[in-house]
This record gives sequence, structure tokens and C-alpha cells, in this order.
Amino acid sequence: MPKKMSFEDAKAAWLKEFVKGRSWAQMMDDRDAEMDAKAIASMTPDYLAIWKRAAKETEAENNQ
Repeated sequence: MPKKMSFEDAKAAWLKEFVKGRSWAQMMDDRDAEMDAKAIASMTPDYLAIWKRAAKETEAENNQ
């Protein structure tokens, strides 16, 4: 049976192993990039072209 950790020990381990000094926004950006990479890897070339075109259109709309 694994040794039980106190809340403070568990929190310290989480901060050291997962957070690694990143802000919440940085962690979410990293997660978004990871999920985008997984999505891109699973797309067919036709769907990937549609997805890229939509991203460009959205960016163009946001820059107006």
C-alpha cells in the first residue's frame, strides 16, 4: 500500500512535478498546444485544410 502524504506534501510535489513555476495561463496555453497537436495528428488532409482555413479567417476577423 502506498504511503499516505499530507496535503502539504502532496501540494509541494504537485507544484514541483507539474506546475514547475508556470502561471495558470502558461499551463493552459501548454495544454491547448498539446490538444491542438493531438487534433492535427488525427485529421485527414482534407479536414486539416478546412481547419487551417477557418483559423486564418478567424485571425483575419480578429485583426480588423
